[in-house]
Amino acid sequence: MGQGLMTAPIPSPNGSTANTLAGVAIVDNAATAAQGVWQYNSGGGWLAIPATASLANPFLLSSTDQVRFLAQPDWNGTPGDLTVRLIDSSSGAVATGAGADLSGGATGGTTAFSNAANAVTLGTAITAVNDAPVASGSGTLASINEDNTNPAGAALSSVITSSQYDDSTDTVAGGSSATALGGIAIIGNAANPATEGSWQYNSGSGWVTITNVGLSSGNALVLPATADIRFLPVAEYSGTPGALTVHLADSVQAEASGQDISGNLGTTETWSADSINIATAVNPVNDHPSGQRCSYHAHLYRK
Repeated sequence: MGQGLMTAPIPSPNGSTANTLAGVAIVDNAATAAQGVWQYNSGGGWLAIPATASLANPFLLSSTDQVRFLAQPDWNGTPGDLTVRLIDSSSGAVATGAGADLSGGATGGTTAFSNAANAVTLGTAITAVNDAPVASGSGTLASINEDNTNPAGAALSSVITSSQYDDSTDTVAGGSSATALGGIAIIGNAANPATEGSWQYNSGSGWVTITNVGLSSGNALVLPATADIRFLPVAEYSGTPGALTVHLADSVQAEASGQDISGNLGTTETWSADSINIATAVNPVNDHPSGQRCSYHAHLYRK
């Protein structure tokens, strides 16, 4: 919704009757196309205020008109102002639209228009609203060798990189900034703990096995980006175990299980609309052959 122009009386000299505000003459429109557009409404819908308004080519608005700023999608910050000259009611009502040249001596004094010293700026600000991060591709945990009983793992912030996490829609010149990965919500674990091994995490208190049962967007395991993650294979296993399925967050998260994030995915929420996988591999290692003693019995025959 727009806002109406001021209608308060203009201060007057002693002994005379004060004129009311009849309207304004827009003499500069500093908003850029990248920011958005100033608009007015005289009752027939919202229309753009000319970007070329100037003292020589002013655009007039009646005091009953409404004004607003319509920002570009994903833009926030402080757009360029409108600079206006006030018009009193000494010359009657103001007709909305292009006005006469106000350069030279057409303002101030006994005219209906305020002079440069009494110009007014109309400004506004667009408050930032979060844009959910975009998740794509697949995160990869470095492979380990078969029969590794204590793999080091890696921080989530190194497993999920800019190839999978993108928060650039929050970056606006003069406005909001993108944020780094804040954490993940694990909604699936396809690894078979009996035949492949177990995914584990460490938030600072030791390694904890991630369940492979019941995970979903309504029952997620949330981990901070600073947590470490690893895959602990069962003996003699090599290959590509089942992956973790995760959503990505653009705000700092704390370790928590059983979290319902189903209503906080995408648009202006913390969590990415799409999920991605975190995968790894276990490299085969040659096993030494086991030796067996062979006995040979010699039999002598006499002729």
